[in-house]
Amino acid sequence: MAGDFSSLEEVNVRQFTDGPAGSDWVRLRQSGPSVPDDAGDVITPEPDEAPFRAFVDEGGAKQTVKQPKGQGDQRDGTVTLFTCQTQTWNGLTEDVDFIAADDKQGRRADTVRRETTGELWELQAATLWEAGRFWALQARLVNRG
Repeated sequence: MAGDFSSLEEVNVRQFTDGPAGSDWVRLRQSGPSVPDDAGDVITPEPDEAPFRAFVDEGGAKQTVKQPKGQGDQRDGTVTLFTCQTQTWNGLTEDVDFIAADDKQGRRADTVRRETTGELWELQAATLWEAGRFWALQARLVNRG
């Protein structure tokens, strides 16, 4: 018999995401395949966007990658985001889902954008903890978007 831990979403995760520790994010999902046009260019449809709030555990995972002298340093790293499965935007309460990349299935990952900085992060893992109704997301910074 599975336990019901749905109160974790409201009591714990939402308290962090909606409080000062939380931040605004947007999930970007490619809305269709890229296709060539008559001129031979590749046309990629605009992504579908879904805003959400998340608590970010950066835990020192961001690191600076040293570059050759004179080229500056680049940031690289990963973060873990915790977000409620149920989100409210535009006055509607809906469930939000996330997709991580799967090379075997040829599936592209969702990209998430941190609204305060505009940084883009690609989802490496997306785990829905169903009993608690929240997502644990592992994302890697996409350099220069």
